[in-house]
This record gives sequence, structure tokens and C-alpha cells, in this order.
Amino acid sequence: MTGKVYITGAGCGKSDMMSLRAFNVLKAADVVVYDRILGDGVFELIPESAEKINAGKAGGNHLIPQDGINQILLEKAKEGKNVVRLKGGDPFMFGRGGEEAEFLYQNGISFEIIPGISSAYAVPELAGIPVTHRDIASSVHILTGHFKADGGGAIDYKALVAAGGTYVFLMGLGNADKIKNGFVSAGLDKNTPCAVIENGGTAKQRVGVSDLAELTELAAKFSSPAVIVIGGVCKLHEKLRTSRPLAGRKILISRPSYRAQNLKNMLETAGAEVFIAPSIKITHLEISGKEIAENIEKSALVAFTSRTGVELAFEKLFSAGYDARVFGGKKIAAVGSGTAEELQKYGIKADLMPQKFYTAELAKLLAAKKADNILLLRAQNGSREMDDILTENNIKHKTLYLYKTEAAEQVLPADFDTAVFASPSEAEYFAETDRTFTAVCIGAKTYEAAQKRGFKAVSADFQTDSGLFESICEVKI
Repeated sequence: MTGKVYITGAGCGKSDMMSLRAFNVLKAADVVVYDRILGDGVFELIPESAEKINAGKAGGNHLIPQDGINQILLEKAKEGKNVVRLKGGDPFMFGRGGEEAEFLYQNGISFEIIPGISSAYAVPELAGIPVTHRDIASSVHILTGHFKADGGGAIDYKALVAAGGTYVFLMGLGNADKIKNGFVSAGLDKNTPCAVIENGGTAKQRVGVSDLAELTELAAKFSSPAVIVIGGVCKLHEKLRTSRPLAGRKILISRPSYRAQNLKNMLETAGAEVFIAPSIKITHLEISGKEIAENIEKSALVAFTSRTGVELAFEKLFSAGYDARVFGGKKIAAVGSGTAEELQKYGIKADLMPQKFYTAELAKLLAAKKADNILLLRAQNGSREMDDILTENNIKHKTLYLYKTEAAEQVLPADFDTAVFASPSEAEYFAETDRTFTAVCIGAKTYEAAQKRGFKAVSADFQTDSGLFESICEVKI
């Protein structure tokens, strides 16, 4: 049975600029043939099982010639696979999607076109430049700035100037001087506003505005991918640009990727460029679900000191044939809101949680409540302060170690201005780096460790993603 090819626009900017239809076909793909310019996070949507083929093109350097791309689509479809031809922006907007669709039609292959948000209008809009405006421009002209070597497809600048409106050039950065001279020679006022927008819609977005006379010099300050806009609408950039309080900031999150996604999304939405580089790795310890269940049964209260502890406890319980009913009749304590949220995923509501999300504060709360016969499920190399406080208050307790943390091999970005530290050990791991940055710390102990190591540090008032986000926004760079 022959498969089907989905010629799909991935939109521009981040993955949330994709259509729902594009998202759905991508999640069901057997093969993804993708272009170079894709939004942040798009690759995370591709199934691990899917075959991924890079067909990107940059500056005339084609990894796979267009004829080769056509053949790949044909062969994979003939193998009965769902093939997604994933193209940045919209597949028909200078994307050669039309050529690919024609080829598939000629060879009897079923295909579907899935439109995408084009950078031709989305990138200017995200930079505060409407491509049309009732008082300024009643038309928009979208052109390719990638000219053929034989002169074919030459632009009729006189016709464009006569028509008026806004002129948007895709792939025109390298020909900015030709574009400028073409318009000037055709009589367009040298003082006409113009703009260059690099990496539009992403955390790396940069915008420059000048007069047409200075377009060559302006373009030289930018790199591809970039969009050139010429017309009076460019002067609206300062008024209408989206508020991006973290634009230009480069922030590193040292949590594991699956723990960092929510905070990463919040920071990127605010304009930051975000890197995830976990400084620790989690090693599971040899303890069975049966042993955990037996100790829960003997306890009156079970205390969790991390999300990871919750996850591993349930993983081991489930693998041994148990479920949440083992906690029936037991009091449950959580060190903080994140741990409590993790418990709720399994249908467990925490009975006790300190106002300040530290293990020492949890121990003090348990002592104040005169809790007894406590089971602690936690990391082997965590702080001993909780055990010490419980012992000092003559509270019977037992600790089961579910995991330990170790230093992970990190690949750090060349530069970043802020890093999020979730534990004192992360301050230790970063101590040998030669980077200069501000550490936003979760908890007093982490803050103290960062200061001890000489970092410029701030302590997040609330140890939630929202609290971290607010603390990062307050950092002055």
C-alpha cells in the first residue's frame, strides 16, 4: 500500500506557531524530511521512532539537491510510509513546495498541502511592523531576494514603486545593496523607512530600522535568516512591537530537560534565549517496590522531599504490582508545591507542607505537629539536616534512599547572563567555569553555596516556576 506525503508548513518562530493540523500529522509521521529553518521546539514534536532526513539549504549549499529530495519523498511513500515534508514558514511561499507537489502528482502519489504561517507577514508583525495599514499602505508585495544567476525573474522596481505599498523581501540579506539600488533608481525616496529582522519570532530576534539610503550598511549588521521590509509601516516598529521584557537575555537552566520545559516556555515567551544543560544526573538505587510498600505499611506518615522521589517511589511500586492504595490511611507530607503537584498526578493530596520549601522547614513542621513514625523517601546524598532535626526532637523516623545525584557532563553555551541553580551541588559543579553570570537560586542553602563560591546570586522568593520567572525578570544585566 502506497503511503502519503504531507507537504507541511512549520510556521516561523517557535513550535507554537504551527497549525494544529501540522502538529497532528507530525506526531503521526514515519519519515520527516525537514528544512534548515524550523522554529524552536519543532524537533521535540517529531516522534523518536520517525526517520529524520535533513534536506536543509543555506546560502546555495544544498545537502540534498531538489531532485534528490523529490526522489526521497517518492521512495518513502512507495514504502507505505506517512511522510512529512516539513518546511519553514509556508510550503508554497518561495519554499518549492509547489514543485514537490507537482512531482508527486505526476508519479501518482497521494499528498496533502498543510499551509503554514509565513515569515513574510508574521516576522514583521512580531517586530511591530504591520505589512498593511489603512493610513500608510493598502497593499503588500512579497518578493524573493534570492536572484537567479542568469538574471531570470528580474524585479520590475519601477512597477513596484508605481504600485506603492509595503515591500517584503525573503532571503534578500545578501542582495540588500542590489535591492536598495533598484528602488532608488526607480525613484523611491531615499528616506523611505526600512527594517531588517533577524530570527524573527524567536528569543534570538533582532530588529534594525533605517532609511532606504542606509539599507546596505544596516543589512551588513545582520545574519540569515532575516526579512527585509521597506515602506512607511516600518516607522511603527517602536509603537507596536510586542513587549518582550527578557529580549536579549541568555539564560541557562541546569535542571533535566523534562523538568525545565515549563520554565523554558515562560522565559522564551518573554523573549529570552534559553539553554538546558543539566548539571546532575539521577542514579536509581537498588530498592524494590515491595520493600517501599512494606515500610509504608509500618509508618503513620510518609514524607517526600522532591519530585524525583515521588516519581521513583511510584515507578517502583507500580512495577511490583502496587498502586496508590498503599498510602491508604497514611498522612502525606511534601517539601514544597512542586513535590505536592507531583503527588497529585497520582491522586495523592499532601496533608502537610511548610510555608518555606526547604527540608529543614519540613522537619520543623513535623516536629511542631508532633508527628511520629515517619518514613522519609529521598536522595541518598541529600542534606542531613532533616534527619538531625527529627532526631533532636525524638521523632521516630526511617529513611529509604531511592536515588542519588551525581555530576553530569555538561556542554555549556559560549555565554549566558543568568543560570538557575536548584541545589547547592549545582553551585559546586559550576565553580570551575570561567563564565560570568548571575545565579538565581532555589532555597537558602543553594543561595549560600552560590555566594560561598563567589557567584553573584539572588534567592528566588517562591520555589515555583512562576517564582523563578519573577526572580529572573528582576535580575539586572
